[in-house]
Amino acid sequence: MGLAYDVGGPGDASFNDAAQIGLKKSISDLGLPQANTRELTAAINESEDAALTRLRQLVSEGYNPIIAVGFKYATGVKTVGAENPNVRFAIVDDNTVELPNVTPLVFAEEQGSFLAGAAAALKTQTCRIGFVGGVDVPLIQKFQAGYEQGPRRSRRTSRSTSSTSARRATSPASTTRPRGPRPPRVSSTAART
Repeated sequence: MGLAYDVGGPGDASFNDAAQIGLKKSISDLGLPQANTRELTAAINESEDAALTRLRQLVSEGYNPIIAVGFKYATGVKTVGAENPNVRFAIVDDNTVELPNVTPLVFAEEQGSFLAGAAAALKTQTCRIGFVGGVDVPLIQKFQAGYEQGPRRSRRTSRSTSSTSARRATSPASTTRPRGPRPPRVSSTAART
């Protein structure tokens, strides 16, 4: 099994860590020989060609299946998957590659962040909570939308403001619910990197 990590690699407390845990469980619980695994990590600010090279390296070394962690691998998986129809690929967080040998591993991001937003609204003592997104892309926008809905559906009233580093606009939205103390305020930021 070849595993192509996104930037940051293991230790990111996110998809990379989850992928590594899955690999370790495959070794310990399913009997996958560790000698038949290879892990490669993306570098910060690398070109898109680097992802292609990493995937092609795993194919040339005979790894099958190959798991690409992160939507940034979509172009690479599409290209390398088409070149190697007998190699199975999976890509985390992307469902745009439509090849018979590629399996998308996608999640309902907004559902988990909804729960986080609701929990934050119920826990805050200052009635202010916030969301900081990594980059302003559809995936992060789904996380943000779920997070902002959580307080609105909790027992407390909420006000929501959103902004990105590219556009410092705020657009208040409020929902009035009669229960609970002072409403939490949700501040959201998606930073472009």
